[in-house]
Order: sequence, then structure tokens, then C-alpha cells
Amino acid sequence: MLMFKLSDATETKDEQKKTNEVLLREIADLCKREDRKTPEVILLLGSTGVGKSSMVNTIIKALTGKYFYKAKSGRGREGSVTLTFDWFDHCGIAECDLQSLQQEVIGDCWQQLPNIIDADGMGFQDSQDIQEILEVVLGGFIPPETSITHLQKL
Repeated sequence: MLMFKLSDATETKDEQKKTNEVLLREIADLCKREDRKTPEVILLLGSTGVGKSSMVNTIIKALTGKYFYKAKSGRGREGSVTLTFDWFDHCGIAECDLQSLQQEVIGDCWQQLPNIIDADGMGFQDSQDIQEILEVVLGGFIPPETSITHLQKL
């Protein structure tokens, strides 16, 4: 199980680097498990403005060592009725995004990082369409590399 430690003001940069390296190695070990055939899919659901896209950007920063603004945060509208999905293969990173430490630790397994679906426009709606999409997503019925365009047509 991954344990995350919030750094405090007394933690030095070297201690932070060491903690980050330990976490990256734990992530690499999980990615390399023999019982994992395909990357998991993580669905981020929530009301507009709660930080789903910001979480994707934070995950990308933690895994690459550099901030990449890939998930467009702050674009949801209150009361939106259109459900859209942003799909981030391998947590939204590419091998060229990895910095030196990250390349060393997860460079050979980054393609096994989970895929993230950022559901935008949820608001507070509860419709039959959304329930059906969630059943498909959460039930594991979406094979790897399924396009979001196809999923939205279901």
C-alpha cells in the first residue's frame, strides 16, 4: 500500500527527494506486478470546481518531476448538463515528460501507469444516462484503448 507523507517546513530538500524516490520506486514495483495485465482505469467524478483536473495535473507533476498543464482546470460551468470525459493514458504522461530520476525509476514501466478519466460537467445531476455510463465504467466493461467518443455514444 502506498503511504503518502505530507512534507512539513522542517523537511529538507534532500529528505523530500529521498521520500519522492521511495514513492516512485513503490509505484514502479506496483506497475511491474506480474498479475497486472493492463493498466487500471481511474474515474474522477465530482461536482464542477472540486479539483478533479487539478488532481490530474498534480499526479502528472509527482510522476514526472515537472509541472505540465495537461488537464485544463477551472473550465467547468455551474449547472452544466453536458457530461464530457478527458482521457489521460498512463496518468497523462509520456516517456519524454520524465525527468532524470523519474526516467531512472519508472522509465521502463510508465506505460503500466493507470489511465485516468476526468469527468467534466457533472454538476449535481442524477440521470439515467449518467448511471448507465457509470455502470459501464465502474463495472470494468471498458477495454483498454476504448475511445471516449465511443463511450459517450453508449
